[in-house]
Amino acid sequence: MNILHFSWLALAPALLLFACGREELPLEEPAIKFNLTVADLDPASRSVKTGWESGDVLYLWFAPVTQAQPDLTLTFDGKDWKAGSLRKGCELSAKGTFQVLYSGPDGLMATGSSSRSAFLFQNPKESVTQDGKGSGDVYDSSLQAFCQNVGYQFADDVLTAAIDGWKLLTDFQITLTDIPKGEYALLCTTKGNYVTVQEGFLLDSSSLSASGQDASHYAHGESTHGEAVFYYARTNGTDASSVISLTLIPKKSGAYLYSNALTYSPGEKKLKPAGTLQAVTVPYSKFIKTPEAVDMGLSVKWSTFNLGAAFEGEYGYHYCYGELEPKEEHYWDNYRFSAGQYNEMTKYCPKDQEKFWAGSGEPDGKTVLDLEDDVANVKLGGKWRIPTENEWRELIANCEWAYGQKNGLNGFTVTSKKTGKSIFLPLAGHSFSSTQSGFGSAGYYQSSTLYTEMPSNNWVMYCNSSVPTMTYDYIYRCYGFSVRPVFGD
Repeated sequence: MNILHFSWLALAPALLLFACGREELPLEEPAIKFNLTVADLDPASRSVKTGWESGDVLYLWFAPVTQAQPDLTLTFDGKDWKAGSLRKGCELSAKGTFQVLYSGPDGLMATGSSSRSAFLFQNPKESVTQDGKGSGDVYDSSLQAFCQNVGYQFADDVLTAAIDGWKLLTDFQITLTDIPKGEYALLCTTKGNYVTVQEGFLLDSSSLSASGQDASHYAHGESTHGEAVFYYARTNGTDASSVISLTLIPKKSGAYLYSNALTYSPGEKKLKPAGTLQAVTVPYSKFIKTPEAVDMGLSVKWSTFNLGAAFEGEYGYHYCYGELEPKEEHYWDNYRFSAGQYNEMTKYCPKDQEKFWAGSGEPDGKTVLDLEDDVANVKLGGKWRIPTENEWRELIANCEWAYGQKNGLNGFTVTSKKTGKSIFLPLAGHSFSSTQSGFGSAGYYQSSTLYTEMPSNNWVMYCNSSVPTMTYDYIYRCYGFSVRPVFGD
């Protein structure tokens, strides 16, 4: 991969607004010798890079830095570091300091600056269409680290220095596995406790507005063996409480189309403190297609398909109430908010139902899922969430429900009496114990609303070939049901 596009504030005053490749540098054979030792990268990077590799290049700028081109390059041949030619016009003192950048094997250098910070970047390869409303640049990326103020001595035509004290410019690595062969762009966003102009991860010199949207960037990758690796650097505006969200955009018919994007959020995984490399591995199967929001003329808009599906012709996944991933076995002893029994809830319990409470102190009084426990919001972000009991009742009362088939699946075409628009709800079954059943014959759809008379249960929309209804009987929270997201406040 080529270099990562990042904000390097430490070197901001040194970089000028122009770009050049290494082949453009004016070179001359050095009349001096180099006695340089290079320490391994900071231990925080060892999880992704265990040591120097053949082809690694270090770029050196000697103080005072008055140009964007590096003064010297060092290349690792698998055994030793070999010094290139000293930049013409570079003058060395008897002693001084210099800055060092590592930018991945065979990284190409280019620089640019903005009013706030400076960036080393590569010009974008292509652009990503965002629903026809604009485009985002696509960049390559790789691991980066730097050493600042490395001391040197220059005597008898010998330059002596020890390059150590590495600090990571990159602090986040994403490895995608099992992805189909093809080309992709990866969009990374974060959501923190506050918003700044440059909040989030950046690969380019632009960011989204400070009006509450997430900053974002793209990285380009080509998968031939089912795996791709991307590296990202955060800006100062991103704190360790930020939650990460990823969007994978495949290339179709010669263009990256955001309408084909798949999304993934690691859920409760948050950023580590700045300067600590964090690695996340995401199988392709974890990415979820973002649905369209259909205006049925109701209080919320309804998704075109179930969570975990990619279109109306798929069932999607089954999720337990308040859990963020599908699973194979559904018991009270592995349910997220139970101490092991149906009457031992550790979250979501009315104040007057102490007999169902096994958490600390008094029952929490929560009767609707928090967004952090709402799988639709965690996976899709924004205003997507699981519908409440009342929103399901609103859909039932204000729509025509016609039983039939679509895309080979049994289910209901639900048509709004107000707008005439429709969605299709397949009979996607449910999961209990270690069994999945009811596919094609019954549909069970989660609501975010607890059944307050028995908080081991929650309200679920049930349908078969007859009229749909809301139910709570035998709807244990530890069982897995379909999720049809809604979009709204």
